[in-house]
Amino acid sequence: MALPKESNDEVKNYITPDGLQRLRDELRFLLVRERPAVTQVVAWAASNGDRSDNADYRYGKRRLREIDRGAGQRVLDGLKDIAPDLARYIIEFPFGDVYRRPGLTLKERMMVTVTALIALGNAQPQLKVHLHSALNVGCTRQEIIEIVIQMAVYAGFPAALNAIAVAKDVFAERDAEGLS
Repeated sequence: MALPKESNDEVKNYITPDGLQRLRDELRFLLVRERPAVTQVVAWAASNGDRSDNADYRYGKRRLREIDRGAGQRVLDGLKDIAPDLARYIIEFPFGDVYRRPGLTLKERMMVTVTALIALGNAQPQLKVHLHSALNVGCTRQEIIEIVIQMAVYAGFPAALNAIAVAKDVFAERDAEGLS
């Protein structure tokens, strides 16, 4: 069904001096309120998609260094040549956005992450990185062992056995480096 066309009189009546002033005021308001976002989009477009200066990226890089002490950066460096966008997503979303949310401490987040990776049963390289991270943010070795034992019930003994082997390697690496 076609909409009826407006006559010129209706358009003229719609844009009164008062209406025009309201439109100008709204435009000024939007420019002031939205200017930072528009500026960010224009800057990003001008940089050919380099978003390394956005807030989530900067926060994510700091959080990653705090948690992983270099291990996570080595993973990201390994992605630079083949999938740089994936590396950026890893920094921006989990580390730059999710880890910033209230409700869980960093230690609790790492315990949940370790639990999820154990449950997957096929993410030993990621589990190794996150076990180091969990220990870096205050988890104890005993807490990690208890998480693995708990996961034997829900993820199965094969997943728990794989996880305890990774934990054993992580503990040995940390002992060799003099870390707790």
